[in-house]
Amino acid sequence: MVRSHPFLTDNDLEKILNAPINCHPSQRFVINTLIQLLWDSGARISEVTNLKVEDFDVSEKFLTLRNTKNKQDRIIPVTDSVTKALSRLVGDRKTGYIFKGRHDKPMSRLSAYFALKRRVIASGINKNIRPHSFRHHFITDKLNKGAVLPQVQRFVGHTSLSSTSLYYHFTQEDLRKVLEI
Repeated sequence: MVRSHPFLTDNDLEKILNAPINCHPSQRFVINTLIQLLWDSGARISEVTNLKVEDFDVSEKFLTLRNTKNKQDRIIPVTDSVTKALSRLVGDRKTGYIFKGRHDKPMSRLSAYFALKRRVIASGINKNIRPHSFRHHFITDKLNKGAVLPQVQRFVGHTSLSSTSLYYHFTQEDLRKVLEI
């Protein structure tokens, strides 16, 4: 059985990014960058938290996602805004994790989850949003904008088309289009 995931909107993202939370501005920037990267890439939370500085090609605007669920490296392009944010986050470092935790280890998935959860609660959005919700949004958004299913499948690192198609969220508007055919 497929679990239903809440569908996110651009407005939801803005509310989450601008949610008033009590933290240091540098920590706000780190979490905003992580959220924006999840939103713009469709990557899994573990793929994002395990990113190393060496995996970021700032000049070509690409990330190499390593240790993916399917045990294959995946290279994905990133947007200009994510490139700028990651560049600021990395600074002049040449090695190490982009999203640092304690003792030069990667930020844990649990830390990222709780940071996101605090943001969602503070934003007032009444949806059960988890890091994987951003992946669902990414796949649905790209398919709605005309990307072909095999392209999206490859981008998000699924081994089968059926895996990717399970993520697609039908909207009321999508269902109305069926009547027009």
